[in-house]
Amino acid sequence: MCAALATASGCERVQAWFGEPAAEVEVTRRYAAEGLSFAYPGNWRLREEPGGAGDVELRTIVLESSGDALLLVQLFRPALAIDLDEHLELTTRTMAADLAGQGGGAGVEPGVVTAFEREWLGERRAARRGSILVATPGQQAASAIELFTAELAGPAGCTVLVFTMIPDAGRARAAAGFDLVLDTLAVDALQ
Repeated sequence: MCAALATASGCERVQAWFGEPAAEVEVTRRYAAEGLSFAYPGNWRLREEPGGAGDVELRTIVLESSGDALLLVQLFRPALAIDLDEHLELTTRTMAADLAGQGGGAGVEPGVVTAFEREWLGERRAARRGSILVATPGQQAASAIELFTAELAGPAGCTVLVFTMIPDAGRARAAAGFDLVLDTLAVDALQ
């Protein structure tokens, strides 16, 4: 599960950590497929990645700005419990291993993890924010990963995981895009 997240997040590349464009939330696009829908910034790119293992179906929708903003929406069927602290730790470890594997002194150093709550999918839900320091030769970028999860019951139960990542320097310009996706995210009765 974490490997799919790390692969989708583009951890294998290191972008320039400056110049995040403002998320275009006045001009939005809409994603809707197989019971999952949300609006997203007009200047962000979207792609879907297949996945899953064993009896668990996984859909991953990747949203990226032309800067460094990254948001993943993952839908797991059937529903499964996701421990946010454990998932954040695994994600950070995977990112660190991916960057270290590239050589050249690149790496990720985990920092403080903060628990918070946010309203989305009709309820106030627990979330986590993990500070990380991403280092490449000649530069460092303080960044953060946020994880949100919702386990949805019903005849077609599923779990939704939303992952965001952005260097702190670009967070203010990307935050409206992250909020747009979370505020408009809907999961209909899945077939």
